[in-house]
Amino acid sequence: MPEPQISNESSQLTPASPLDTDGLEPRQLEICSLLVEKGAMHAERYLGTLRALEATGNPDRIPQASHSARELMKGLEEDDPTFTPVLKSGALIEAVRARATSWRVLKQKEPWCKEEPWTGQIDGSLAVELKHVDELLEQFGQPGGGNARVTAMINRLSPALGALPDAAAKDFKRDWKGALKTFNDIAHHTYPAEEADFREQITRLEALLLVVLKPAPLVDMDELETLIAEGEEGL
Repeated sequence: MPEPQISNESSQLTPASPLDTDGLEPRQLEICSLLVEKGAMHAERYLGTLRALEATGNPDRIPQASHSARELMKGLEEDDPTFTPVLKSGALIEAVRARATSWRVLKQKEPWCKEEPWTGQIDGSLAVELKHVDELLEQFGQPGGGNARVTAMINRLSPALGALPDAAAKDFKRDWKGALKTFNDIAHHTYPAEEADFREQITRLEALLLVVLKPAPLVDMDELETLIAEGEEGL
């Protein structure tokens, strides 16, 4: 099924698409169009953020809009065929327990486990278990820090930004991670943001999205600082 396309002559997607950008400002329409190029899911989450915020009859609209914004940012970070989710502590413990149980069962029924030292061959059952162990270690060994994920996203979506001096890329990573934490806190009701504050957070996010998504042969330091400053001024 073809992904939705946005017309520059209208604020609506093509009729075949369920997405509707009616009422968006030009800046928002540009962002939505750029997100569609990366995948309809990202555009849906961006639109979901905006639509949830405007649902004035919903008393929980700001946390719900923040949830969509957070998922948009996480989705852009993780939209990589090589990405493997990092196991959190609870899930990691459960995964290790499952492997330990499986290993004990295998040792009880396989004769080679009783050899000391073992000199047998890797048979089918052992090969399957080793494959599971390998997958677990791969997940455990993934770089889970925010900097690693944001760096990978920059290199994938905006090589020009990644080629900037370290200070500029560092500023972007700091602002991106700060925005993601803020949306996460609002979504979990640990940061009771007022509407004006939340709208400023959205504007900052839009500035960051333009930096990383806008197709340009080169994003220089001045452009990066200007886009981020616009977001901070709440333009």
